[in-house]
Amino acid sequence: MKLDTSEYPLGSKKRAVAQISGGDLLKGLKTATTGKLKLQELSKEIDLAVQKLYKSENIGTILSAYYEYGSLTNLSVDELLNKMFELKDYPSFLKQVYRFGRYKGFEEKIEKCLSWHEERHLPDAYAWRLKIGKLIEQEKMKEKAQDLQLQVLDEEKSLTTNKDIFLELKPIILKSTEKEPPPTDEMPKEEYYLSQVSKNKMEKANGLHSKTLNILSQTLQQHNYIVRETNLIDAYTIINGEKVIFEVKSISEENEREQIRKAISQLYEYRFLYSLFDAVLCVVFSQKPFSQWLIDYLLKDRQIKVLWIENEKIAGESLVDLLKQN
Repeated sequence: MKLDTSEYPLGSKKRAVAQISGGDLLKGLKTATTGKLKLQELSKEIDLAVQKLYKSENIGTILSAYYEYGSLTNLSVDELLNKMFELKDYPSFLKQVYRFGRYKGFEEKIEKCLSWHEERHLPDAYAWRLKIGKLIEQEKMKEKAQDLQLQVLDEEKSLTTNKDIFLELKPIILKSTEKEPPPTDEMPKEEYYLSQVSKNKMEKANGLHSKTLNILSQTLQQHNYIVRETNLIDAYTIINGEKVIFEVKSISEENEREQIRKAISQLYEYRFLYSLFDAVLCVVFSQKPFSQWLIDYLLKDRQIKVLWIENEKIAGESLVDLLKQN
């Protein structure tokens, strides 16, 4: 029997609860996102729904929900993938492994699924072999980066492990700026090589950077978005189903071009390293850039959103589009 939720307003908590409790987890989560509801408010209903789906062996729906909204329960992506393999749902297993960018730890199981397709002469057997080949290439590229001592992952416990990306992203804790040192736009002038992680830590220690990040985080949280961070990514959230990576940069008239170049390379790098290939990229400046052409370059040529701080608030070309404000 089809669940009737027409009596509940679109985006309302009642509608989301009814849908999730009624067995339509994905539709309920979409309703919650549309209504900008915090998923923590629906944790009990979500837990029960996931348990029911797991018992009924509907693992694909759980993984689809994880992919769109992050880890929703204490069940990990790896546990769910292993369960799907045990159920011999090989086509869905390959789909989800590829979707989540999993290879290490699943090599034998992936090969068995590929052979299963090929032995049956299924029409998509060759396509899956090619897709998994791309997945292997990505793993090799990450290993090569580590061999070359590109230390961007050193303090991230390595993104090539089988941990769920959303468990690696830690919630941001807003920091007080009252006792921070005076803002400075000067970058360290050491002549020795510094790892990317060290550079990021230096910039994060900059009072102006911290202040900008705090204002950004407060604004997003006021719109009921869950804001997370890593040692690399300044801020990450999901806005209306779209993953968004933010890079914060403190700028002056003298260093804005250099800072913008760094921001662009960092955003592309992080999107690749975390396998967030469809993520929206956004730079958040400590003040409005002095050169309009740089804003246009980011928006029109690089397709990167642009925000900045103005009168202690978030402003900028992409504010309305990004936060869907009227």
